[in-house]
Amino acid sequence: MRGRVSVAVCLAVMTVAATLLAATPAQAAQRVDPGFLGIHVPGVQGGLWPTVGVGSVRLWDTDTAWAQVERRPGRYDWRALDSAVATARRNRASILLVLGPTPTWAASRKAPGYDYPVPGAASPPRNVTWWDRYVTKVVTRYKGRIQAYQVWNEASLLNFWNGTPAQMADLTARAYKIVKKIDPKAKVVGASTTTRLVGSYQRFFPPYLRALRSRGWPVDVFAGHFYPPGTGDPADRAALIQLVQRELRRAGAPKRPLWDTESNFGLAGPGTVPYRSITGAKAAAWTGAAYMDSLRLGVSRTYWYAWTSGPYDLLGVQAYPGTPAAKAMGTLDRWLRGARVQRCSSRGAVRACDVVKSGRRATIMWTSGSRVVVAAPAGTKKRCTVRRWCRATKPGASVRLTTSPVWFGR
Repeated sequence: MRGRVSVAVCLAVMTVAATLLAATPAQAAQRVDPGFLGIHVPGVQGGLWPTVGVGSVRLWDTDTAWAQVERRPGRYDWRALDSAVATARRNRASILLVLGPTPTWAASRKAPGYDYPVPGAASPPRNVTWWDRYVTKVVTRYKGRIQAYQVWNEASLLNFWNGTPAQMADLTARAYKIVKKIDPKAKVVGASTTTRLVGSYQRFFPPYLRALRSRGWPVDVFAGHFYPPGTGDPADRAALIQLVQRELRRAGAPKRPLWDTESNFGLAGPGTVPYRSITGAKAAAWTGAAYMDSLRLGVSRTYWYAWTSGPYDLLGVQAYPGTPAAKAMGTLDRWLRGARVQRCSSRGAVRACDVVKSGRRATIMWTSGSRVVVAAPAGTKKRCTVRRWCRATKPGASVRLTTSPVWFGR
């Protein structure tokens, strides 16, 4: 983030029997990643933390990147990163730190441009041993306290990376070797790619994957940023996830987790598409649908951008205390933390995931955008919405679904 089509709503109402939702074969229940519900907190280095449960935090826009920690060669200012790590650990959240970008003094290109957060930040370092030195310093200092390191942010965009995909793969491989030597349990997350700008995506991501393959796949996790276009909705976001998954298959990538390390809706662009504010029930519904689509499609973590102390420019869906999105996040945390997913399915516009938590079974259902009437699953005793509204419900009762996830408890 920073420095920076819609699917029409179908109003047709149809009845879908709950038995039709078993569209995928039975499989062993898989544990929901404890860090599944992730978030960005731009004020975390000052002690800000969400008032709802989250499992992981991504440190970006927090004055904690290489360009901000080592502003002069060999001189390290760890204060912001120390504070951010302490806040996250106090709240028992897993930490993902973005390592890049390049400090001005190390940059191979210092001409004025759109580089964020300092001049020259988007360029490769003139000497890669400086990168090695920094990665060694940060991993040594935070061994056992930071659980994952992401190599770079949005390397598909020229204001974040103007080197080649091969150069980024080289930085990735070098970081991987260092991290695994110092802190073998820590994960190395590949450079994230944006997906809604087709030209930028194609210029960077496929060749980056080819370069990673030639280096033996030196990553534990692949990453994308699944912001849809400014006019986009959850269905558009889901399509972008599937785009990246197809690219990974084409590249012959090994079976490793995929994380969405930034997400939201309504951001301006591409082109002349304006910023769009998304509020009220729609904000709660789309926040819930984004996380549930990630679960359904096998995206192990989703980091929402962002939790703030109040309204924040550029974000379509706002998340701060009392907002609909905040309520939805808190609800999803209660539904999914410690749960196991038995299976997820898709039939027409209807999406569903069967989960087990503390021995109790539930089905979470939502749609891709249509309004659809379904029969409450067998054994249902009550249903709840992401806005914390619950009602007793009998099996087979007619329930109208929208993009807003509904929990059917046994």
